Amino acid sequence: MFQVAAIAFAFAILLRNPYIKQQKLDLSVLQTEAEKRAKNSEDLNIELPPPVSDDELRRARRRNEQESKAYGVFVEIIIYTLFILSLFTIGYGNRDTLSYQFKHHMETRLFTNRFDKIINRTHFMAWTKYNLLPEAFATYNFNGGLLNWREKLFFSDMANFRVGPLRIRQIRTKERPAPDLGLLFGKKFGGLLGNRSYYWSYTGDHEDTNDYCIGWKTPPCSIEDKATSITVPAWEYTSSGEAWGLPVTGNIDIYGGGGYFFDMDINYDASVNMFNQLYDNLWLDRQTRAVFVEFSLYNADSNLLIVVRIIAEFPEYGGTVKWHHINTLRIFQHVTAMGLFVIACEIVVFIIMIILTGMAVKGIKKDKWNYFKDFWHIIDVLSIIIAIFGFTIFVLKEVYLSRTLSKFKENPKKFVNFEHVVWFDFAFVVAVAFLLFLTTLGMLRVLGYNKRITIIASVLKRAARDLSGFGTLFGIIFLGFVSTGYVLFYSHINEFRTLFDVITTLITYTLGKNHLAEMLMVSPSIAPIYFALFVFFVTFVLLTMFQAILNIGLVTVRESLKSDEQPFGIVDILLGIYRSVLTDWFPDSWSKSNDKENDDESRNVQSKNDEESGKTKSKNDEESRRTQSKNMGSVDYNAEKRMFFID
Repeated sequence: MFQVAAIAFAFAILLRNPYIKQQKLDLSVLQTEAEKRAKNSEDLNIELPPPVSDDELRRARRRNEQESKAYGVFVEIIIYTLFILSLFTIGYGNRDTLSYQFKHHMETRLFTNRFDKIINRTHFMAWTKYNLLPEAFATYNFNGGLLNWREKLFFSDMANFRVGPLRIRQIRTKERPAPDLGLLFGKKFGGLLGNRSYYWSYTGDHEDTNDYCIGWKTPPCSIEDKATSITVPAWEYTSSGEAWGLPVTGNIDIYGGGGYFFDMDINYDASVNMFNQLYDNLWLDRQTRAVFVEFSLYNADSNLLIVVRIIAEFPEYGGTVKWHHINTLRIFQHVTAMGLFVIACEIVVFIIMIILTGMAVKGIKKDKWNYFKDFWHIIDVLSIIIAIFGFTIFVLKEVYLSRTLSKFKENPKKFVNFEHVVWFDFAFVVAVAFLLFLTTLGMLRVLGYNKRITIIASVLKRAARDLSGFGTLFGIIFLGFVSTGYVLFYSHINEFRTLFDVITTLITYTLGKNHLAEMLMVSPSIAPIYFALFVFFVTFVLLTMFQAILNIGLVTVRESLKSDEQPFGIVDILLGIYRSVLTDWFPDSWSKSNDKENDDESRNVQSKNDEESGKTKSKNDEESRRTQSKNMGSVDYNAEKRMFFID
């Protein structure tokens, strides 16, 4: 009840106009009071002030326009601030401060024990059996006692519930024709390697999509194997549509969402038996290019879902490339008081975006393509597009989340794939982040009435021609160093393995970070020359030119701003609101004292102005007398001169 009263009181203060009085003015009463308070009859004879000059009227009109514009800017700032805070709340409500700790906890439990020592397929299978499975299935409590069947549904930390079983998926490639070994060994030793099999690198065209029997035997399969084996589906190909999967970007290739799937059981002993059968029949072999381990955990205490994906890539040249991807998200958004507040912010954003969309559509209908000549109109259209994209992604996320949870509720013993939900959640957060950036950038347009605030944009606009020429020069030289660095170090240094990595690496070089030691190990003679030339031309020459161009533009803009009049700003509005509140809500004695001080100050200013005007008037009179006497003297001299020539 107290909060409602406080909010009502705040709205009453903000919405009330202190200049509107409820009392009615009676002129007869005013005249009577004036006659009573007058010292004599002369006080009633009020002398009208002199008429206002055109210059003063012009200044007053310009001041009034500035005040009106500043009040409009003040309202826009409030709306933009409300919009930005609502967007920030939506983005924050979609995340949790415990997400990083949850992710770090999973990394500690899974990857600190022998994971970094995996160098081949055999090591990966051993790590899965002796490290991953004991961690994924809880067996004993904290005192070493056995758990009941419900407690065994949790992760080994006894805090996170396993949402379905674990899944292992592998990607395989087809066999390729044998290369001509005679080019290497010659005709005499061309058959030295015997009848060895060869396999393609992974591509979508070379992916193996055939069905096999146990042990990768070609069909038909024996009835005995189908009857006794518990891993038959793991030897049969499943497409991405059937598995409800998405493509995965690895360190080496981009892999499709299909493959050969091995879904474990929710029981530890059954899962170990199934895995042993795969291990004994060489489920991973030379055709295997990538293996994915996927599972999900839900922590009810923090309302967080964590989706874990562990990837091991086995390239055709041997070895293993390992990495993992752990996503933490809140699947139930609108719960608790914070969830209700997020709903309110979503409604505010939705209403404001509808208004902005209507204004943009109206402007486009009116100005056609000329509407897009204004930079801020482009920002508005981009904001609307991103908002529509974010809203669509949010709806799709909720739809896929509902479908995924429905599948889990139908059969808790079956694996459920949350990758769609993870992707939509990430896309939604990215949309909110970009929308927040564009909205914050739009605040500069609101404050653009004051050129001192948008001085950066003025500097860039003034130096645009010079910067365009500099950008062309910088791009040519920088691209030369990028191509040279890629050719020299792409096969030796990880930061130079692709053109994009080289661009990123060289940009960090301009910030002071470098890999000179690794470059020297690759090429002790060429690396110092390459690095020295890059530092000299890019860091010393080009960046110094860039700073000089900006300095020239800054000096020019600052000189132009010196002659501009300081506009009526937001601070003046806040002071006006403060004075109005002080006049309307505080005792009259305070306002009277302030009025008395203001009157004294006004009289002092008026007397000072009168004194200065008197001095100016006397000075002007004196100058006029001097001019008149000078003119009279000139007239007399000319008259005497004419009389001289006449005589």
